[in-house]
Amino acid sequence: ERHGATEWKLPGGLCDVGEDLSAAAVREVREETGVHAAFVAFICFREMHGYNFGRDDLYFVALLRPLSSEIQACEREIAACEWMPLTSYIASDRVNPTNKHIACSVKACLDSGAPGVSGIRVLSYNRQSYNTIYGPFNNAACSTLREQPEVDKPLPWYETFSGEAVCIVSEAPRL
Repeated sequence: ERHGATEWKLPGGLCDVGEDLSAAAVREVREETGVHAAFVAFICFREMHGYNFGRDDLYFVALLRPLSSEIQACEREIAACEWMPLTSYIASDRVNPTNKHIACSVKACLDSGAPGVSGIRVLSYNRQSYNTIYGPFNNAACSTLREQPEVDKPLPWYETFSGEAVCIVSEAPRL
């Protein structure tokens, strides 16, 4: 990012008011990199206490399927942006330990075929709005839930990726 250190990072940002986590991940990647993507699943999340304004912070890591490949970095926020093999990102000395652990979680998920979690929209208690519940919804135990009229279809689920996974990362300017 334009502010901060000279490390590679994963794209990300804040949810808009009322925005689902999966939609925020797709939007942030598009805004920062110009790459259009579809949500697949959440892989992990990070919890940090006492972050900005003394508040706790949750950072959710989403697996997205790219729908375009041309990168157009947001000049306002990003100094440089490129596709990078996940193993290269993990091995880089310019990636902080938190992002390395996040990348290792993504790699473990892809290598094992573990699905991560995706969202399913369910009618809320008041029956006037919807909640998004995240979990491993492609299993047999949840198949009957999808048939109920008050449940939307699940968001796109884990897909098999061929070759090595890549991630889009941004580089802060060298000071």
